[in-house]
Amino acid sequence: MNEAFRAAYQRALSLREQHLGLPHPETAQTLHDLALLYRDQGKYVEAEPLYRQALHIQEQVLGPTHSETAETLHDLGIFFQKQGELYEAFSLVERALEIRSQSLGEGHPKTMATQALCIQLVQDLKITQ
Repeated sequence: MNEAFRAAYQRALSLREQHLGLPHPETAQTLHDLALLYRDQGKYVEAEPLYRQALHIQEQVLGPTHSETAETLHDLGIFFQKQGELYEAFSLVERALEIRSQSLGEGHPKTMATQALCIQLVQDLKITQ
């Protein structure tokens, strides 16, 4: 099943790069989705460059304070948390929280999820010190 998802995402990515170009929000979303799949499979080496590429495109095309940019920052934060890179994770999640708080509001479920992740990372950082 995961192999079928991976193949579908890679096909979608190829088509979007071909027809929309690399610096396009939909291409960035497909990069993000493929990175998420790899992250959930524990394939961190494959996931990280896809996340970074998606984030770069989103920051350039949509802007650094766009909600899609915040989504990638949030998920990239989880990526680093899973690898024990808590400072990197916290930095990304803190940025995502700021964007989501401003664009979606404090009571939005995505803002609340990012806030909970931020709190968890603070607690994890305190334990490791």
